Amino acid sequence: MVNNETHIADPGKVKRFWSEKAQDEIMQQRQFLAWMNHPYIEHYYLNQRLTGNVEENWLIYFKKKYIPQPLQIGLTLGCGEGSLERHAIQIRICERFEAFDIADGAIVLAKAEAAKRDLQERIQYEVRDINIIALEEAKYDVIFACMSVHHFQRLEHIFSEISKAIKPGGFLVLNEFVGPSQFQWTNQQLAIINNLLALLPVKYRKYVLFPGHSKDKCRRPTLKEMNSIDPSEAIRSAEIIPLLLRRFQIIERFDYGGTILHILLQDIAGNFDSEKEEDLVILKLLCYVEETLVYHNVLPSDFTFIIAHKKT
Repeated sequence: MVNNETHIADPGKVKRFWSEKAQDEIMQQRQFLAWMNHPYIEHYYLNQRLTGNVEENWLIYFKKKYIPQPLQIGLTLGCGEGSLERHAIQIRICERFEAFDIADGAIVLAKAEAAKRDLQERIQYEVRDINIIALEEAKYDVIFACMSVHHFQRLEHIFSEISKAIKPGGFLVLNEFVGPSQFQWTNQQLAIINNLLALLPVKYRKYVLFPGHSKDKCRRPTLKEMNSIDPSEAIRSAEIIPLLLRRFQIIERFDYGGTILHILLQDIAGNFDSEKEEDLVILKLLCYVEETLVYHNVLPSDFTFIIAHKKT
């Protein structure tokens, strides 16, 4: 695994991969494939635990607790299709936003969605490679990164630029995967996941997008596999927190698991129907197992929400 700043994963390959992902059909499939997008997990396992309100997510929580009046300008690094900025404008976190992403396809989609909402004058989207980014000094009141920092390789450089670019008293807000780099899951983690998977009835283990096939075992991907698909995926995820702490002081942190659910439910989450009691009972049990193991430090949390100030 590459964990330095001298060799950067092929930016062209990363750009193509995420541009192809920025399609309406693929984005709509997420709720059927990924753990965090399942309605029950989103509302009751995540929102309820963090904010106390199933309808209020981490962004609304940040707004209510820290931003009594709209800030002047915010920045998002790794904005994807731009949903964060549109939501943040709607709930009056900032008057204006700049938002950067390496995937030109995602930026095209983000601009189109902003125009539909008449926000094109308030959100400036640009194609930028975050690994080599240079930011203007003391420009932003808040900088966001949501599920993007684990794709950044030059973390030292990026955190340095973020620290430079935030105004005095400004915020860095992360919602991130900070688990094993390049998804090199631990033996303990995989053993627990596979034991739980084996307990699930076959109907819950069927691949949503591949009828006739079932998910029978989770394994650790090889580095070759990781690099061949998306060389940016979780490239230095395990180093995010230690490197963040060099330049930033965490004022609030909420670790919300994902250590089991992320891997276990990938590609099968849609089999659990939120309207069926028997499906929800099993899903609630899986959530309880993960929450208990993380709470008692049997497993670390692979996902975290952080609000920070730069060190002075």
